[in-house]
Amino acid sequence: MNSNLKYKILIASPFIISFIYHLLTIVFPGFGEPSPFNRHLLFLFINSCMAFLALSGRKIFIYVLGVLLIQQVYSHGHALYYKWFDQSRVDYYSLVICLGLPIFFYLLIKSKIFK
Repeated sequence: MNSNLKYKILIASPFIISFIYHLLTIVFPGFGEPSPFNRHLLFLFINSCMAFLALSGRKIFIYVLGVLLIQQVYSHGHALYYKWFDQSRVDYYSLVICLGLPIFFYLLIKSKIFK
């Protein structure tokens, strides 16, 4: 296995993990944060596409990831704020997304893997 493929698998792994998370929330209702069934189905599709694009090595992956980054930080940022101030608890999943995804995006741009 060449090193470039190893990097692409590593880059696809957060989307594969997220796919598994959303699948588990469908199979086991009550698992994870509450969210509508249709939203989980949508993110099964989105994460499948993102993993495929990451493995394909196409440059469009970076642009699509940029759009997804904006949506995710907006959505999870709102959830993080709401749960902290209205429910007095930390939404760790949203915290990881809001901190990790921008760093992931920055590192991918700097790596120039997707030229």
